[in-house]
Amino acid sequence: MTARTVLHGVDQSAPSHAQLPRQGNMGSDVYVEDLRGRRVYDEKARAWLPEEYVPFCWDFAVHGGKVGTIDLGVPIPAGTIILDGMVDVVEAITSDDAATIALHVEEADDILAAATLDTNGAAGLHDIAPDGTAAKAVKATEDRTVTLTVGTAALTAGKLFGFLRCLRGFATAPGTGEASASDSGASEASHTDYSASGSGGPSDSGAPSDSGA
Repeated sequence: MTARTVLHGVDQSAPSHAQLPRQGNMGSDVYVEDLRGRRVYDEKARAWLPEEYVPFCWDFAVHGGKVGTIDLGVPIPAGTIILDGMVDVVEAITSDDAATIALHVEEADDILAAATLDTNGAAGLHDIAPDGTAAKAVKATEDRTVTLTVGTAALTAGKLFGFLRCLRGFATAPGTGEASASDSGASEASHTDYSASGSGGPSDSGAPSDSGA
C-alpha cells in the first residue's frame, strides 16, 4: 500500500509504513514548506533530499585537450534528472585549428551542443541545453559521468567550471517496496574533490554542495 501526495504534478508517493521525520503532519505548514522546497523523502536514509548542485571542471593543465571524449570524473547516478545549469569559462579555450567542444551525460550534445570555440569557448557564462523544462531535461538511465568531447582539432589551453541542477528519484519505487536506481549513493557520488588537482573547485562559486542526505 502506498500513500500518495502530488504537488505540481510531482508524485510524492511513499510506502505507508515509511517512517517520516518529525516535520509536522500532512496538513502542517512545515510539511508543505518541505514540498515547496522540492524536497523528496529518502526512506532508507530517513532524510529529506533537496535539489542537488553537481559541479564539474575541465582544466587543460589537468585533463589535456586531445580530440575525443575526456571523462571529467564526475559521476551522475542512474535515475538522476538534470533540470538546468550553466558553464563558466574562466580561461578562454583555444586551439591551433577550428576545434569544437561539447558536453554530455546521457547522449551526445545533451548538456552542451558541439560548437566552435568562438561560441562555447569564449570566456564568460554559457547556457546549457537543459533549461528547466521536461522537453530538455536529461535523465540518466544508468550510472553516467560528465564528459567533454573535443572535435576537429586538439585544444591548447583553457579552463571551465560547470554546474548541473539535479533531482534524484525516490529511494523506493512507489508501490513496489524495491529500491530504485536512485538508491546508489548519489549524495556522496555527486561531489568531486578538486583540491588534488590544484585547479581550484567549483565550491568557490558558492554553489551548495550539501545533498542533505
